[in-house]
Amino acid sequence: MERLIRQAAFIFLIFTSTTSHAQWFDGVMVSGGQDFHSNAHLNSYRIALTRDWNSRWFNEGDWHVGGYFDLSVNHWKSRLSDGPGTSVKGKDSISALAFSPVFRITRNSPWFGTFTPFAEAGIGLSMLSGSRLKAKNNDSVDLGIKLQFEDRIGLGFSFGDRQQYSVVLRAFHYSNANFHKENDGFNLQELAFGWKF
Repeated sequence: MERLIRQAAFIFLIFTSTTSHAQWFDGVMVSGGQDFHSNAHLNSYRIALTRDWNSRWFNEGDWHVGGYFDLSVNHWKSRLSDGPGTSVKGKDSISALAFSPVFRITRNSPWFGTFTPFAEAGIGLSMLSGSRLKAKNNDSVDLGIKLQFEDRIGLGFSFGDRQQYSVVLRAFHYSNANFHKENDGFNLQELAFGWKF
């Protein structure tokens, strides 16, 4: 899986260096954060390629519904040491490749002439490099299987002369939806910065 993550990162670099990359994606997002309500104590790092759907629904009022596809490489690293009470089993870090369609509710006109607020939500799939994370108690965070659902909600705003920049505060939840008897799951909160080409 680590090799797959490296290959995905390499593909990101190739796409961004070619002139035809716009046919595959039209933006990039980088984000970071930490877990919450979890025993894992993770730092989170993420880079994603995005592709806008270029569609608008329910456009009659002040807001409309649109969305984008999100293909990301993620890395989660434990902040725990190997001190007393820390689980013996479980990895210090896990990487993941994830894909998600994301719906976004956006205001039709900016506030204060510049900032356009939005809210977003999505459910996708992620493939992890491991299924157990080091935890602060004697039991590891057991995800059961490497394939996990990736649920997200977020609030943010876009800005710029083309509304090409965005800032989003997001919450993620990862679990296997009880496809396996072990399904501890974990949650992340991240601050993301986006750029639409």
